[in-house]
Amino acid sequence: MTYLLGIDAGTTSMKASVFDLRGREMGSCSEEYSLFTPGPDMVELEPEMYWHAFVRVIAVAMSRAQVRPADIAALAISSQGETLIVVDDNGRPLRNA
Repeated sequence: MTYLLGIDAGTTSMKASVFDLRGREMGSCSEEYSLFTPGPDMVELEPEMYWHAFVRVIAVAMSRAQVRPADIAALAISSQGETLIVVDDNGRPLRNA
């Protein structure tokens, strides 16, 4: 079968849902995370935590839907806005986002 995967990378949580081609939700997962506020009008996010939440919610949603990666035909991602993640030459984060 063919399925669709939707991901919402929100300000305080990461969410993923798998849908069939008729729009029925087959499985989903949501994971909250904490933001750092190091000073007035400052909000930061640990990039590795953000990435691991991304990976986990996808894995759980697909497991709950009993869907294989090969069955995903399309992916849609929404995000909370502009978040800058500075990385080194190997793609590792250099600081918080």
